[in-house]
Amino acid sequence: MASEFQMCRPPISYQKTSPFVQIRIDGCHQILFPSLTMDAPDPAALEQANGLYDSGRYAEALPAFELAAATDDVDGITLYRLYFCQKTVGNAGSRQTLERARIKLDQEVTAAKGLEVAFYRSKAYANLGLTDQLA
Repeated sequence: MASEFQMCRPPISYQKTSPFVQIRIDGCHQILFPSLTMDAPDPAALEQANGLYDSGRYAEALPAFELAAATDDVDGITLYRLYFCQKTVGNAGSRQTLERARIKLDQEVTAAKGLEVAFYRSKAYANLGLTDQLA
């Protein structure tokens, strides 16, 4: 008697279904893996994370900000907030996140409406010790 694996014959198909990558083997098996990147942050999860952040509950906000940072379309303010959460809980990768936030905020500042992006950009430069380079 053939096993389930012996009955399946390739092809193997691949489909990105955020937040998972779906792999099918000849329709017999389906495996879901967490996707390394998604197209955009989940607005509801990001709203909840921002609420937790604004309440000073940084450790609780951290997982949602980490998911948002794994997306292709994360903004600089979200990255800065992720940095602050990481720094608060003692995450060694916080400086890399801050540098990523600075780069993104540099890209966003000229098109931004209001002062929020400029504020977070100045905080990023200050925390990196780069205030002399802020223009």
